[in-house]
Amino acid sequence: MTAREVLVLGGGPAGLSTAALLRRRGRDVLAVERDAAVGGLCRTIRDGGFRFDLGGHRFYSKNADVHAFFADVIGDDLIEVGRRSSIHFRSRYIDYPIKPWNALRHVGPFTAARIGLDLARLSLPRRPRPPRSLEDWMRQHYGRTLYETFFKVYAEKVWGLRADAIDAGLAAQRVKGLDLWATLKNAVFRRTTSAVESMVERFHYPRFGYGQFCDNLAAELLPSGSVACATEPVRIRHDGARVLEVELRGPGGGGTIRPEQLVSSIPVTSLLRLLEPAPPLEVQRAAAGLGFRAVVFVAVFVDRPSVRPESWIYFPSPQISFGRVTEPRNWSSDMAPAGQTSIIAEHFCNAGDATWQADDAVLAERTITDLDQRLGLLRRKEVLGTKVVRAAAAYPRMDTGHRDRLAVIEAWLDRLDNLQAVGRSGMYRYHNTDHVIETAFACVDRLSGGAADPRSVNTELSYHEEKRTA
Repeated sequence: MTAREVLVLGGGPAGLSTAALLRRRGRDVLAVERDAAVGGLCRTIRDGGFRFDLGGHRFYSKNADVHAFFADVIGDDLIEVGRRSSIHFRSRYIDYPIKPWNALRHVGPFTAARIGLDLARLSLPRRPRPPRSLEDWMRQHYGRTLYETFFKVYAEKVWGLRADAIDAGLAAQRVKGLDLWATLKNAVFRRTTSAVESMVERFHYPRFGYGQFCDNLAAELLPSGSVACATEPVRIRHDGARVLEVELRGPGGGGTIRPEQLVSSIPVTSLLRLLEPAPPLEVQRAAAGLGFRAVVFVAVFVDRPSVRPESWIYFPSPQISFGRVTEPRNWSSDMAPAGQTSIIAEHFCNAGDATWQADDAVLAERTITDLDQRLGLLRRKEVLGTKVVRAAAAYPRMDTGHRDRLAVIEAWLDRLDNLQAVGRSGMYRYHNTDHVIETAFACVDRLSGGAADPRSVNTELSYHEEKRTA
């Protein structure tokens, strides 16, 4: 039995940020990561001279402390990157964020007329009812035609749910600020540093991939023995009021730690399964209703300097097997050998379904066929190789009932007064990296006697709500 002041579960950006901030304050902390390498979804995979991230991560934060921390961890390798995104629609690439007149040029006269009428209606004084679903929110902000033309199919492709079953908060967060007036304003006038997060034209990025953030944090923690990989919790004992001890399994066998404080960034559903005694039946039922959307990343290495200029391209069509692609060289020239590039295709799925279980060779062939024959983005003879990586818990599944289930779980976990959750999976919130780091700051403040609460990190405020509460 080993005593520890703070034990952190999970070696992704939330867990490692928490551990590093605590260590910088002189606290006795240990962060454990189940995989052989840190990073979670914020990893950079290397294959020969190519590097690619698991998802196209960007860094942008209005929080000065969060920005300073990220910049300090990355150091001289932090670069600024111009953002450019588009939606593939009817064999054309349309700017995203949506600019109404840019979209109107590509949809045909009848659809354009309907979009125009919808936008005119939205400009009239109105008192819409509070949106319950992503469909409600999108129709209130964009109108029915624009929503059904560009957003509905993509949202359902990403989440594997009907749009009227996806929580409205997801739209408020991920398309934050993009109501009609913000869209028009940002399309007409030059954007400034005060632009809303979803519209920023420039962001920061580590020169050698987003995984640098977690790798550098791990390197900072390693000399003090504050991080351990290939180590996972297998049992968490509690007495109903406090966590008493955590049993770990690692390369050297098993061991037990008695922490004064436990911080969890692992999926909340996994945390609940580890607790002994088990949570009450109503908590277990609530947890059974939560889940995560998985992603299979297929990297295609290409023998040409560039494919397209975008940071992201979105593919709503069900005929295209993937939902989004990134080209890492557009983020940093150090992500590919000279004269070569790569395309990273994201296949959204559920862990255990047909896509998840498909052979790597089948997924690679499917991706290359779409890129070559259906999209004309590359030629098969230019392909140098491929690599497939799976992420089981990429996105918390935010259906319209998840808030009630999460409230039941959080109310019970709050009884354990030395347990805190941080990060996307740990809190079951769709946080970006800057929000994840902000939850770590709040956690450390609370562990140091402050009143901050990781749950107060709100990513769902609209642009106008942000302005009013700033």
